[in-house]
Amino acid sequence: GTNPNAGGGLTASSPALLEKARPIRLGETVHLLTTSGKYLEVSGDDIQARNRSGLQQQRFVVCPYLNSQVPDMAEEPFPKRKLANTATFKGMVVRDGDAICLMASNGYFLGITQGEEEAEPSGRRVVKADFPVGSVPPCAMVMRTASRSKEVLDGHGVFLQSLASAQLLCFDDAFAAKMEPKQPPGELRQIGFQEEQQLIIQALRRPRRRKANSI
Repeated sequence: GTNPNAGGGLTASSPALLEKARPIRLGETVHLLTTSGKYLEVSGDDIQARNRSGLQQQRFVVCPYLNSQVPDMAEEPFPKRKLANTATFKGMVVRDGDAICLMASNGYFLGITQGEEEAEPSGRRVVKADFPVGSVPPCAMVMRTASRSKEVLDGHGVFLQSLASAQLLCFDDAFAAKMEPKQPPGELRQIGFQEEQQLIIQALRRPRRRKANSI
């Protein structure tokens, strides 16, 4: 797919862009954008795609999926939960196929609703930010790159695929986040995902610290 942040008509898979882009690392805070330029945003425990606001609600922490290896910190404040979920693996590059979980600004993790009764007639499942710990299967998201890169790169395309259901993150007509089944293989091209299921991942830029002039 085309990288909307790239100039000169280069695509996200262009070797020149892949070489210049830096990888996303565990523990980083990121924005996730749809290909139409809308940002993932948490509102209460709902996840929607909205216009850029610059608010905390559009920021997500990339955490490793630890599968019950992290201590139960459901009652702890957000900073402690963030540390517990990223400290051991912080700084490790996220690669294609890695299972991660996303912590929202409300201190909870994104996850899919459970049980057959929760599924919509289309087979889609609702995505909520209401899981106090990310070490449960509904929160596990497999990060898939939309380019030839084996690393997840800043400013480039990714797909988020549920480890529990193999469904892909998408948005309905009201811009609410859902997980939907993959299309039949015969209808897919190359990487097997649809363009509308692609997201652009952007690392949050840290403000540069100004050096104080010595007296």
